Amino acid sequence: PGRLPLGSDTVAAIEAKHASDKTIIAAWRSVSISTDFSEN
Repeated sequence: PGRLPLGSDTVAAIEAKHASDKTIIAAWRSVSISTDFSEN
């Protein structure tokens, strides 16, 4: 892999960050996907 997290504390920190990111993405999903550009 491009980055190899070593140690349980590192894995836990990455998992917490991903959980936070997932919450933010879910909250803003409709706004984010509404910006798609339609190529006609």
